[in-house]
Amino acid sequence: MKTLIQLDNNRRLRIEQDDIPESPREWDNLGTLACWHRRDNYGDVQPKQDREEWYTENVQKGDLCLQVRMYQHSDVRIYLAGSGNDCPWDSGWLGFYLVKQAQLDKEFPGLPREEQVKKARDIVEGELETYTQYLNGDVWWFCVEEAVLGGWDIVDSCGGFYGSDPAENGMCDCLSAEDAEVVRGERDPVNNRFSEGA
Repeated sequence: MKTLIQLDNNRRLRIEQDDIPESPREWDNLGTLACWHRRDNYGDVQPKQDREEWYTENVQKGDLCLQVRMYQHSDVRIYLAGSGNDCPWDSGWLGFYLVKQAQLDKEFPGLPREEQVKKARDIVEGELETYTQYLNGDVWWFCVEEAVLGGWDIVDSCGGFYGSDPAENGMCDCLSAEDAEVVRGERDPVNNRFSEGA
């Protein structure tokens, strides 16, 4: 999919799927995503032992271990168990998300356990949402092009935006204020006037 947005009389923004995205599981994540899947290698680790044995060997008192499920039909969705995303036919258990007690104390020093767990769950849900976007190819790049005789020259570009909405995925933060207003529909691109109601 390609999107073209006219920025002004001489420039346009081209948005396309990023075909060399970085896996968000390679980032500095809160914990470890351990997954068991018959065909594909999801997560950070794919243990050879069964889940009960892995749990016994890896989870210690004080650690936060959350169950992870997956919906797989035409796309994939990875999410925490109990978040209401289950489908009776195409959903199932995938693995665990393990956050060690030391990591909880480092990230949320001095907070009571209940607060640590709540904040950790929120972060893990965000990580899994970003990972889902990555798995489904919902990662984008843009380039600003300027009209030249016989075509277009690229004057700026950036990639690695997770999620397709440029106003929410950080893409607009990389554009000039005026260009970001055009992308969000707040400014008329041709004569650079503010749109009605902006």
